[in-house]
Amino acid sequence: MRSLGQHIVLVFSLAVHYAMAQNAPVFSNFMHLKTLHNPAASGADGALEVFAVYRTQWVGIQGSPSVQALSLSSPLTVANSSVGVLAVNEFQGEERITSAFISYAYEQDFRSWILRAGISGGIMQRAIDGARLKAPEGRYDQGIVHNDVYIPELLSSALTGDISSGILIQTKNLYAGFSANNLLETKARFEWNAYRTEIKNTRYITAMAGYQFRFKGKLTLAPNVIMLSDFNNTQAEVNVILQYKDNIYGGLSLRGFTKSQNDALVVMAGFKLLKRIMIGYSYDFSLSALNAVNTGSHELFVGYRVNVKELLKKGKIIYSPRFL
Repeated sequence: MRSLGQHIVLVFSLAVHYAMAQNAPVFSNFMHLKTLHNPAASGADGALEVFAVYRTQWVGIQGSPSVQALSLSSPLTVANSSVGVLAVNEFQGEERITSAFISYAYEQDFRSWILRAGISGGIMQRAIDGARLKAPEGRYDQGIVHNDVYIPELLSSALTGDISSGILIQTKNLYAGFSANNLLETKARFEWNAYRTEIKNTRYITAMAGYQFRFKGKLTLAPNVIMLSDFNNTQAEVNVILQYKDNIYGGLSLRGFTKSQNDALVVMAGFKLLKRIMIGYSYDFSLSALNAVNTGSHELFVGYRVNVKELLKKGKIIYSPRFL
């Protein structure tokens, strides 16, 4: 029996001549990982930021999605600009998507609020292991014969590129961003023998926002929302985070608000180490029909964040009598 991942790749990626994939991995901790969705977030708040995240979804289902990402971004000391790099490695069944992007963001300070605009571009490599797939009409008793011209018999890969752009508005307590991803809608072309299959990098948009309500006793309540859409399918998530002393936090999140999009209830928690290091974890309780065959989803991230002005601040000069 074929796994769910094999069905997804076979039916949605290879069963037709032009297959489409959204390339929008889900992250429960999106409010801490803004650069994964919006290039305008690179170097936001004047901070040098490095983070790594690992997510495994629908544990217990063979071929279920998993993703690892590494991001580095920092403001520059000139031209109100910031730069960043992002690497993502994603698995969906027998398909692997590895991408690397560089980003640039420009910031304009209007005193009471800040407007940031950013753009990113990079490359993506898709690889499909056809040897691990099985077609209904295939013969596999003496080798691999799919009897389907759109399924490779061995490992096949294709390289493509694309660009994204976005804006981000920030105030003391509010952020709101919008981005358009895969603007060029390029196609990854897989070729073997005399056959070819194409997978389109579908354009999609991302909108996110959040607000901090500050209370006495050093408590902060922060609702956040994100929406991703390719205009055919839309996924939304909203969460509420309670944080103490800008350090320890916990929260709840709900992903999906219609019967067809209902996905998960998420619990999350995190804390800071040495003021600059943040560690966060989330667990997704599946609410869809898949809840009977998986044990949930896990997400872990580790981040380092420091204000660049602190790094560049001149220390006190102490003269040594040996060199006077």
